[in-house]
Amino acid sequence: MLIRVPDRRDRGFTLIELLVVIIIIGILAAIAIPVFLNQRKKGWNAQAKSDARNLASMEEAFIVDNANYLDFDSLVGSTLDEFVGYRDSDQVVTRAKANGANGYCIVSKSRGGDYFVYDSQNGGMLAPLYTSAPVASTFPVGSACVTGVPVMP
Repeated sequence: MLIRVPDRRDRGFTLIELLVVIIIIGILAAIAIPVFLNQRKKGWNAQAKSDARNLASMEEAFIVDNANYLDFDSLVGSTLDEFVGYRDSDQVVTRAKANGANGYCIVSKSRGGDYFVYDSQNGGMLAPLYTSAPVASTFPVGSACVTGVPVMP
C-alpha cells in the first residue's frame, strides 16, 4: 500500500496570496463604483431633459387652440386637455412660465439636483447645466426666460 506524502501544492493558499487577491478586488471596486454613480446621475439628468421636452410639446399643442402659452407646474397638474396626460419622472419637478404668446421658459429639476432649461425663443434645450435654480439675469436678451423663470423648489 502506498502512502502519499502531502507536498506543497496540496496545502492551499497562503495568507499573502489571499491578501493580494483581496487588494486587487478592492482596487477594481474603487474604479467601478464612481463610474456606476456617474452613470446613474446621467440617467437622472436624461429624465429631467425628457420631461422638459415633453412639456414643451404640450405647450405647443396648447397654443394651437389658444392665444397664449400657459404657466404650468407639474406638482399641481392641469385639467386642460393638452396637459392632462403629463406626468413627471420619479422625483423630477418641471415648471413652465409663459411669456404671453411670445414663448415660454421651462425649468426641470432632476433627482440629482441639477436644473435644465428649455427656452422656446432661444432654440429649445439650453446647453449649460445649472447646479442651482437659474435666474432671469443669466439669460440673453430676447429669451423667454428673461421675462420669467419658474420658481423651483
